[in-house]
Amino acid sequence: MRPRNGTHILEIQHLEHAEIERYEKLLANALKQVITELAFTNAGLMLSYVSAGQESIIADILASSAEMSLKPGILRYGHQATSSAEWGAAPIMSLSLELHHAKLSAFFRLVFDQFAIGVDIDSIRFARAAGTPEEDLACFAAALEDMRITTQ
Repeated sequence: MRPRNGTHILEIQHLEHAEIERYEKLLANALKQVITELAFTNAGLMLSYVSAGQESIIADILASSAEMSLKPGILRYGHQATSSAEWGAAPIMSLSLELHHAKLSAFFRLVFDQFAIGVDIDSIRFARAAGTPEEDLACFAAALEDMRITTQ
């Protein structure tokens, strides 16, 4: 998207599959501890919170899952969750999340199914003018590294 006030939005749907995968792998690796914590949450309870629209409870679970690995306020619940279930199949649940950093904001979904948890990025808003694809990816990687809590 064209720069506006020194910012630009990277629309994921306009990228090649291999480039999207690079962003999603970086994000998944950065959120590995959060995803692990969420995976330990009772799936039945989580599905009931999603079905009942219990946004504050979902946000609290997300915050608790992130508190040991990410700086406060970086990862936020995007106030949208979906679940689907068909007879004879395991349910699928999706949580919309937002990552807010001084350099960028990323909007994405965590998708939970029977076999895996995936990251599906919708868009990334950079707080600077557009760069080359390599510069954008490097900025994204640097922001992800900076959001982590480092233990010494």
